[in-house]
Amino acid sequence: MSLVVREVGPGAVDVWEGRVLAAGGGWAWLRTRRGPVHLTGERGPLTPVTARIGRVPALAPADRVRLDPSRARVWRTEPPPQPAPEAMIRDACAAVRVHLWNDPRALSLGATPFDESVRALAGRGPGLTPAGDDVLLGWMLARRAVAHPSWRHEAAAILRAARSTTTTPSRALLLWGSRGQAPEVAAAALSALLAADGAALAPAVRGLRGFGRTTGPAILTGLVVALTAGGQAPPNR
Repeated sequence: MSLVVREVGPGAVDVWEGRVLAAGGGWAWLRTRRGPVHLTGERGPLTPVTARIGRVPALAPADRVRLDPSRARVWRTEPPPQPAPEAMIRDACAAVRVHLWNDPRALSLGATPFDESVRALAGRGPGLTPAGDDVLLGWMLARRAVAHPSWRHEAAAILRAARSTTTTPSRALLLWGSRGQAPEVAAAALSALLAADGAALAPAVRGLRGFGRTTGPAILTGLVVALTAGGQAPPNR
């Protein structure tokens, strides 16, 4: 669940307070009693833990931030569509392979023992949310969306690994991913791939590729590898 909130104003009662974990131009990650919060401006990307405000000021680690959610609007991930026929999904995945994160550990996911792949990827790679985690997030979202028989076991293995190997923001996104809640751009790309919707695919992938320096391509890698793993058709729901 994401919130579109406003900065704290006079007379606010239900105020959220947090400290900055990391920050950059127009964004910050906060540690709050409710868990980690991704803070961004009114046009910033939505994730399941995002709070949007009008403008994010210049912030530094350990700065204190107060938010007023009393008039917040709530955003949730739309449910994925019914999968198209296997051949159409594979064609859609093939069309975007040029945009994947070209890491052998990520590309072999599904072709090697799963627990071994998780150990090789969890907490590894560049980015505030490590690219290896982003791949696992994409995998988990896709396997859950097609109701693959192994998705719960795989999600549990990913979350176990994340407890001790990765960053606070990444753990939060993986936890929400196990519940089917995804960054907005990841959900759009997954929907376009599952529906094999050619008209929607290009803008969806373009939006996902612009999500962080490595995050978007890594999530896309997880989505594509999960939907084409092992030469097996994803089971229809």
